[in-house]
Amino acid sequence: MRFRLTLPQNEVFFQRYAGLVPTLSKLGYLAQIVSALTEIGILYALIRNAIADVAPPIIATIGGMAGALLATLFLEIGLRKFLPFAARQILNKRFAGLDLVMSVAIFAASFLLLGASGALSFFGSKETVSVVTPPAKTEGTGAIDHTVNSHKESNRRAYQRDSSAIAGRYASQIAALEAAHKAGTESANIKLQSITAKERNTGQSFATNKATIKQSIADATAAHALKLAELTSAEAKELQALQEEHNALNADLMRERAEWLTALKQGNEAAENKRQKQVSAWGGSVAWFTVLCLVVLLLSIALQEVHQHGAGVQEEALPNEYHFRGSPLSAFMAAVSERYHANVFALIKRIEDGTPEPPEPGKAPTVYEYEQRMERRQIGFKTGEAKEGEAMRYNATVNNASTATQATPGTMQPKQCAQCGVMFTPKVQWQKFCRTTCKEAHHTAKHGGRKFDPSLSKKRKP
Repeated sequence: MRFRLTLPQNEVFFQRYAGLVPTLSKLGYLAQIVSALTEIGILYALIRNAIADVAPPIIATIGGMAGALLATLFLEIGLRKFLPFAARQILNKRFAGLDLVMSVAIFAASFLLLGASGALSFFGSKETVSVVTPPAKTEGTGAIDHTVNSHKESNRRAYQRDSSAIAGRYASQIAALEAAHKAGTESANIKLQSITAKERNTGQSFATNKATIKQSIADATAAHALKLAELTSAEAKELQALQEEHNALNADLMRERAEWLTALKQGNEAAENKRQKQVSAWGGSVAWFTVLCLVVLLLSIALQEVHQHGAGVQEEALPNEYHFRGSPLSAFMAAVSERYHANVFALIKRIEDGTPEPPEPGKAPTVYEYEQRMERRQIGFKTGEAKEGEAMRYNATVNNASTATQATPGTMQPKQCAQCGVMFTPKVQWQKFCRTTCKEAHHTAKHGGRKFDPSLSKKRKP
């Protein structure tokens, strides 16, 4: 469906503001673009953060972009359509009857869309400015850590070198002391052995000399142990002093590292605070600028509608055949459904046409029904009196059956005669013909023209 504007009725009013309307239209669209950019920024951040908790980063990014774009189009297209109608409802005072219902709906939609757009634009300005503002120039701890690690490695190597030198010096002194002690002990032992041999050869006793030598050996051993303890104690003290010096160097290094990190943190915080101040200042400016853009949008739409209303310009709808045919999707689904049903029913018709007719039923068999009921009798020779008594009993039975049938008329259901087709009420359940002539005609037709002979029928009865 197309729309067109009628020619102005008030030519003077139309010409008076005709040059302003195109500028107002451009300003309105520019205001919507600015508002849309801020809305996209805040909507992207909100949607992406919500999806990032349950989806990979790439999915969260794509979902945030798509959701922000759709939501922004929804708001801005809704404003572009509802705000002009809201102005027309006021200018034309359409507040009665069904126009009142439409006016309430249009005003409600306009206020909701305008409020959502304004809130998102205002609060999303800082987010947008924060995204586009370059990050603060901060320094990392890499240089500090490299320097500290380098000094620690240098101190470690110096400690290993000095401790090895101390251990080597005392090891040589201890080795010399051990050698001297060993040589003195061996010399004293040789003297003792010599005196012992002399005693054995001469038979004399040199106990005093032996005691003197043994005492000298013990004194030398005690002096060796004391000297060895002094050397070990001196080595331990020097190593402890070296360790304390090494620990002090490391402590000074870590204290300097803490001071460097504190200074680095303060510098980074100062840079970040400066950036936040810039974001806050610029974001606030952009936020109020978006409010100004919304005001310009309202004024541009309102003034355009006032200009058209004052000039007597009306918007006319030019519906075509497609406007009343429904959506293309519904038409396509209906066409597919009709094609499907046509093909299915055509297949069913071909199956039905190819199905052969059922064969004719065969001729029904003829069942003979006897009106009289036969009773069993004993086989043997009977006297005349017995035969007369039996005949009397047989006649009584037939009469009783006939009487019972006639006494209850209407109890049998009507049925069709097997010969002539006339409906009749049978006297007994097995009666198939309405009269005797039909029965005889049926028998004659079945037996090739031979007429019914009651006497032959009675002879064949058992």
